[in-house]
Amino acid sequence: MNTWAVPWISPSRSVRVAAIADGVARHQPDIVALQELWTEDDADVVRAGLARRGYSHEVWYQPSSVGSFQSAGLLIASRWPLSEARFVPFRAGSVPHTPWHLDWMTRKGVAVVIANVAGFRLAVANAHFQSDYRTGDYEPVRVAQAATLLSAVGQVSADALVLAADFNAGATAMSSRLLTEAGLIRARASDIDDVALRANATRSRIVSVRSLKPWNVRVDGGATVPISDHPVIVAELELSPARIQARRPGALDEPVRFLSNAVRTTRFQRWVALAVGCAFGVGLAALGRRRRSKRRKIGLVACTIGMAWAAYFGLFYATQRIASLEAARATLTTL
Repeated sequence: MNTWAVPWISPSRSVRVAAIADGVARHQPDIVALQELWTEDDADVVRAGLARRGYSHEVWYQPSSVGSFQSAGLLIASRWPLSEARFVPFRAGSVPHTPWHLDWMTRKGVAVVIANVAGFRLAVANAHFQSDYRTGDYEPVRVAQAATLLSAVGQVSADALVLAADFNAGATAMSSRLLTEAGLIRARASDIDDVALRANATRSRIVSVRSLKPWNVRVDGGATVPISDHPVIVAELELSPARIQARRPGALDEPVRFLSNAVRTTRFQRWVALAVGCAFGVGLAALGRRRRSKRRKIGLVACTIGMAWAAYFGLFYATQRIASLEAARATLTTL
């Protein structure tokens, strides 16, 4: 469940966060996976509430800097003992394309733990993928993040694996198709919030999955607000230890080509940005030779901003994006 606990933005955050444990416990899950618990204070409230309701084993991923900045926002709680906890951050998406596309301020990634169920090793993964924005193409970022996730869970020794995630993409998107081809089958509970099970050769299966409307919480003044802006996903799984199914030959060729195309596109965009930056630089030099005027000041400011943006995009952002996409492509060729 995505908790919708974004500092300074989400409405009635403290009231809703305090109500999460009660609402979750009503469904009596054995394992709880939450996203967007960005701050330590919010996480502590939820952790304490879940502990009182029997979820005494939990892992929350501590921010690496002040406040909620660079927080993973991921919490896994369980009635069963948890061990071997690890967190793998996503490299792709960590550099801003647009400042107000706020994913870059967080530390998105995948958290993995082992739930020990009477000797049965159940790997539980919790992930939060890059959000979508109207003014940016972020599906290549999610494909690269999916490659990181596959590499991370592929290193885990377990009898079965379940993934709970805010995919921020539908089941037909390339990032979701990559996970499917690699053996993580989505239940398709909703477009972006879902669970997936690692396919194997015996009886492990998703028995049922429900996408529930978020329950309402009463706030000051008697009004009500939904606990989240995402659906609540409840899944029942039947698990059995088994080997992983062999992947069909060439299963990951399409995602590799997709990343290669994204790299070529970004390289082209980098050269365009650098060319535009040079044009702004020429304009800046020309304006510097003119007599002082209000129009000249406006032109100098505009050219300076344009040149700075072009330099940032061409020299920093595009370079970092290309490197992360190429790293993901290399990861896929080794899976």
